[in-house]
Amino acid sequence: MVRTLAGRLWLHPPFDRLPAPAVEQMAAAMHVRYVDSNETLFREGEAARGEVYLIHKGGLRLTRSEELVAMCEPGDLVGLRAHLGERPYSATATTTSDCLIYSWPAPRFLAWIRELPELATHLATGFAAEGALLRERGPELALPEQAHSVEPSRNLLTCGPEATVRDAAAAMAERRVGSILVLDEQRRPLGIVTDVDLRTRIVALGRDPSETRVAAIMSQPVVTIRDAPSVAEATVAMVQRGIHHLVTTVDGSDASEATGLIADHDLLVASGEQPAALARALKRATRDEQLRELRERLEGVLSAYLEASLAVDFVARIATAVTDQLTRRAVALAIDALGPPPARFAWLGLGSQGRGEQILRTDQDNALVFEAGPHRDYFLALAEHTVARLEAAGFERCPAQMMASNRQWCGDLEHWRAVFSRWIKVPEQEALLHASIFFDFRAIAGEPALAHRLREHVVATVAREGRFLPMLANSALHNPAPLSLFRNFVLERSGEHRNEFDLKARAMMPLADAARVLSLELALSEVGTQARYRGAARLEPQLADTCTSAAAAYTTLMDVRTRQGLRRGTSGRFVDIESLSSLDRQRLRHAFSALDRVQKLLTVRYQTDVIR
Repeated sequence: MVRTLAGRLWLHPPFDRLPAPAVEQMAAAMHVRYVDSNETLFREGEAARGEVYLIHKGGLRLTRSEELVAMCEPGDLVGLRAHLGERPYSATATTTSDCLIYSWPAPRFLAWIRELPELATHLATGFAAEGALLRERGPELALPEQAHSVEPSRNLLTCGPEATVRDAAAAMAERRVGSILVLDEQRRPLGIVTDVDLRTRIVALGRDPSETRVAAIMSQPVVTIRDAPSVAEATVAMVQRGIHHLVTTVDGSDASEATGLIADHDLLVASGEQPAALARALKRATRDEQLRELRERLEGVLSAYLEASLAVDFVARIATAVTDQLTRRAVALAIDALGPPPARFAWLGLGSQGRGEQILRTDQDNALVFEAGPHRDYFLALAEHTVARLEAAGFERCPAQMMASNRQWCGDLEHWRAVFSRWIKVPEQEALLHASIFFDFRAIAGEPALAHRLREHVVATVAREGRFLPMLANSALHNPAPLSLFRNFVLERSGEHRNEFDLKARAMMPLADAARVLSLELALSEVGTQARYRGAARLEPQLADTCTSAAAAYTTLMDVRTRQGLRRGTSGRFVDIESLSSLDRQRLRHAFSALDRVQKLLTVRYQTDVIR
């Protein structure tokens, strides 16, 4: 039963990206509820009921003062913000049809947010958070072209650590605010006291507020951030740490003077451009030009996020979430045109999309797997419709035809098992090339369980065929070195990109290839390159230094490639070295050093020098 419920959770982001054990734990803890149409789940102004809800089937509407503010659909999480902010519900939730709803105890769900970075980041971007839903007020969304910053409150209510709780509470009541910041003599932040602290640490314990100092009950240390951070940066800091306030300081650390305070409700005012708006607008898109426009707007948001110095792996997760939604919408429109599928299927993203690293518009790499039966004609038509829509949205067709519209890459589960087994058992050069693309697969649309079953087959077959991994490792070492003997960048000698550096072929692919080899040997469930290296470091501590350096190197390469691509309107693959700053050139050299360590690891671990 738990595995069945876990399979249903995998249908909805971000559960499809969480580790399988975590999803199964969530499935075991959740309650399943059938709710009739026109029933009220919770009401505006009510105290939070201690549950977080996920709509699996059906829909509901959110109203505030009887005004419609949002329509919620399958996959939406509701009721969460009330628990994050420890405040009453800000809207009334009423079902619009018969619903199947999953729910969890709020404390359990909040604990998972702290424990699972993928879940925290998903909520931080506003993809499913209730606050993002409440900001929507119509069928069309205004999507700003750049990320906004959030302005902190400057009129700070403060006290010293020796102030009594009674005096602090009186000051809060006079100012009608819910918190007071505790500063030292140099106005550096030491802690914060909120009305929740007063209730739980004074009233509930029967302590005397006149005798108790604020230093004894304040929450510490405070989380600090630079002044006027971007909405996304502030949201991530709050959600990942499970807090409701950030203190801005002169240099962003707790060792400098406090300049302002940001509360979670401030983000609601400032966050009109959250990627949630893009994702939900994609759900309503009906025309190819809408898909293209929304993808272009996403690139504007990503560019602004990078300019705001957000980490590139965070930006990649945003891009992945929205691009996945675009792909799912393309599949859904194809189904609308062709009729319901005759069997369960999974649309597989391959290569960079499969790894969750497709920030820029690269060409398509995808495949399709379906349940056994005479269904190929339908699914080939579905694939062609989908590929055409993705092309219209700006994702070019793969020149090598590695797409689901190619009959070779559209088949039932047994077809794919046979193909993958053949590549593993007879690892010739073409088979190894295909494995380097197809083994980075992830279910984007349809039934994730089919992808999980296919992954299990790959791992089991690799474990039985001892010859495959050394051959795959040897293939991973064939990409040319990024630096010459004199530590100059090896540039292209001819063609359209003469005198440019091929960042993908000479640096990113070798790192991704090495991570794939390790993940197959260690049976890792992760698909992303950095996640694979972190998984390898976790399972084999002796590899920790090398793998941690490799993960950091890949982040550097993604950062340089993405910034170059957005600046030049390209995929970012080819880089004009002279246009890079001296710092970026030095960062690349450090990344190449990490690559060299990984390749030496492969040589020793799989004895590839014997194969050669």
